[in-house]
Amino acid sequence: MRRSTQVSWRVTGEGSSHHSGRSTIWPDRRSGWSAGPRAGRSTRALVALGSCGLLAGGLAVAGQQVSAASQAAQPARVAEAVGGTVTFAEQPATIPNYIFPMMPSQVAGNVNSTFQYLMYRPLYSYGKNGQPVLDEKDSLALPPVYSAHDTKVTIQLKHWSWSDGTPISARDVTFWINLLRANKTTYYNYVPGEVPDDVAKATAAGPDTVVLTLTKSVRPGGFTDNELSQIVPLPQQSWDRTSLSGPDGNYDTTTAGAKAVFKFLNAQSSKTADYGTSKLWKVVSGPFLVQSLSTEGRAVLVPNTRYSGTKPRIGELVWEPFTSADAEFNALVTGGVDYGYVPFNDIPAMGRVKSAGYRIEPWPAWS
Repeated sequence: MRRSTQVSWRVTGEGSSHHSGRSTIWPDRRSGWSAGPRAGRSTRALVALGSCGLLAGGLAVAGQQVSAASQAAQPARVAEAVGGTVTFAEQPATIPNYIFPMMPSQVAGNVNSTFQYLMYRPLYSYGKNGQPVLDEKDSLALPPVYSAHDTKVTIQLKHWSWSDGTPISARDVTFWINLLRANKTTYYNYVPGEVPDDVAKATAAGPDTVVLTLTKSVRPGGFTDNELSQIVPLPQQSWDRTSLSGPDGNYDTTTAGAKAVFKFLNAQSSKTADYGTSKLWKVVSGPFLVQSLSTEGRAVLVPNTRYSGTKPRIGELVWEPFTSADAEFNALVTGGVDYGYVPFNDIPAMGRVKSAGYRIEPWPAWS
């Protein structure tokens, strides 16, 4: 997590009360704050109606608190009641189109990073109470332990589970590292000299214990922030394969096998119409699953009932695509979305947004 401030906006609502966890809308895997891998969103002001924290793990989205009986009369407002729908406005002509967390450079960007974060959580999450710090509660592992003059890192996983009930294990961590080692130049966030280059050996020392032997002594805080935070455990028991019909195996333990697995997962990730039906993407570690994704970019996500963290309190999350910023702004002021943004050209019209019940706040982004 390299820290540098970006000008952006955070959105909450009048009389709101943040749920536990991060209070930003789109935490990045690397930083916990902005959806972009290296830069925060500085080109938009974001807006939300309220902030009841209806989404788990830092996705602070909601509207004014209304009763279940009044939801029908106010379809664009989000109630505290379980089972409601939250609609989020996508930026113009920017739609999710890649679900596999090990993104190649050509598909890397804010929208895909954010989209993946809802389903696949990093080993260590960042962003807590408005600060870019380690969020131990939302991380998949306990804080790492450094030893041997800071050349050895021991990681103890929490007893969290994948959506199919399988424990998130040490093998899922080494699976990520093995795939990255064989395909590092393809990965958008690869930095020469960092993971996996400075990891001489990654060992699953037990079901819940990972031991990393490093090539040199490191500064523990920097290594955790900048490198361990990039690791996203992947479901080895479901994804270590080279075809949908073939068996799961240990292909990742050889360079050729890891390349074949990556090629397969990359190809499957390009089939966006299958996101809601493919058995691959039904295994997640995060609070949501994809129910459907249209060719226009409308994504419908539903809660992962087996999520080990703070569970979502809504029944559905909808990402709504827009062809232009004007179209999104019109939907915003008429109550057509619950969480959106104000284009800079429309900042003089913020009064219309506020009169519609929205509240606008500065949102510091980190990258």
